[in-house]
Amino acid sequence: MKKHLYRIFLLPVVLLAATACNDNDYETTMGDVDQRLDEAISSYYGELSAAENGWIANIPTSKGIYRFWMDFTDDNRVTMYTDNLMYPDFRTTPDESSYRIQGLQRPTLIFDTYSYLAIINDPNSDISGGSAEDNQGLETDFEFEIASFDGDTFSLLGRRNRVEATLTRASAEEKNLVQQGALMQVQEDLQQFINRDGYCYVALGSGKVAVDFDLRSVTLSYVQGTNTVISATASSYVDLKHNIVLQEPLVMQGSIISGFLWNDATQSYTAVSSQQIPVQRQDEAIIGLDAMLGAGSGYKYSALAVRLSMYGGDTSCEIAQQLVNFGKEISTVFRMTLGDIYMRFGELEGRPYIDMEVEFGLYQAVFTFDILENPNGTTKLLRYNTDYDPVGNSQTLLDNGCGQKLCDYLTGKTFRKTWLKQSFGTYRMGALTDTKDPANYMPVSYTHLRAHETLSDLV
Repeated sequence: MKKHLYRIFLLPVVLLAATACNDNDYETTMGDVDQRLDEAISSYYGELSAAENGWIANIPTSKGIYRFWMDFTDDNRVTMYTDNLMYPDFRTTPDESSYRIQGLQRPTLIFDTYSYLAIINDPNSDISGGSAEDNQGLETDFEFEIASFDGDTFSLLGRRNRVEATLTRASAEEKNLVQQGALMQVQEDLQQFINRDGYCYVALGSGKVAVDFDLRSVTLSYVQGTNTVISATASSYVDLKHNIVLQEPLVMQGSIISGFLWNDATQSYTAVSSQQIPVQRQDEAIIGLDAMLGAGSGYKYSALAVRLSMYGGDTSCEIAQQLVNFGKEISTVFRMTLGDIYMRFGELEGRPYIDMEVEFGLYQAVFTFDILENPNGTTKLLRYNTDYDPVGNSQTLLDNGCGQKLCDYLTGKTFRKTWLKQSFGTYRMGALTDTKDPANYMPVSYTHLRAHETLSDLV
């Protein structure tokens, strides 16, 4: 606040000083500012284009850090490689576009034509992989103020979303690895590590802390009490030596984890703290899904999504067949395709329930099940109604012969919340499993867990 006041009261002094000097002095003073800005811009152009091995860019997004290799020329051209696994054909394919440095509030690096960087900014979610609701791409930037330069690293600040990006001078080895496809390869290698059997953990404090690796983030978690999950997440990236670099340290059980080092000989990671802590695996989940999934503040997740493709082609179990038939009903009557079905846990005035939200075409219907949460961690579906559907689509489905067989089938079923020994992409999968038949289940993956809304939010 004092800084802003200082600027306000300084202005009259500057004006008085200007009137006391001749016009030439005033113009020279302003000219010095413009000259310094031009010199800074010229210097930055020179630094960017003189790097014979190019630069590694770390760009924060809503889905973690994306990495690019960039090579700048002195005629405003830039060549890029990307680590974007949505586009595997780009692995060893360079993309050339244009850039400029413009004097705005401060020197600003602008990528002004479509490029690999523009893809993650694209408002079309099918292109960027961002949210289809907000049309903001991955909520990142393509215009960056140059905050500082230390000779090897540019610190950048996005003009729109204010992401704090870096541009670091690459080595000859890094350039060679990038051109061979390493930006994507190190992520695919991490994906293979994630998909191994067993659950990762580190020994911290007096117990085990679960380690959930994603391609662009790391989460540490443990259970406090009965079902309160304590967790911490940090954005991350995999460097070209397979180490996992955290954007900010993770603090858990009195320890500060600054990153994870890869050991090529043992094919394993160690967490870097005051000492190196090995990342270990065990067959049993460190945290059961019953402690992670449910209504209330103690649970990390409050919803699961069912998608037929999560069954991996085997839809022989009863629940899968019910879902297949439900999809056929919607297709026959409405000529629409069944999308995701979200099972969302909640409580209203102490009464637990599950909203079954059905997506079909561009529409959504909500069926609400009263449930009984048993002391052994199982959940029984008692009865269903359509009272909390905000637009009445659920009743429309029932009136047209769609969904009643599925809802009747689920009524009276008791489910156990369990982890599955399989993944959906890079995400560990769980399920609502029929207590009478462990082969009969609804699958869930991390990527489709959604935040909870109460019944009162829906009416």
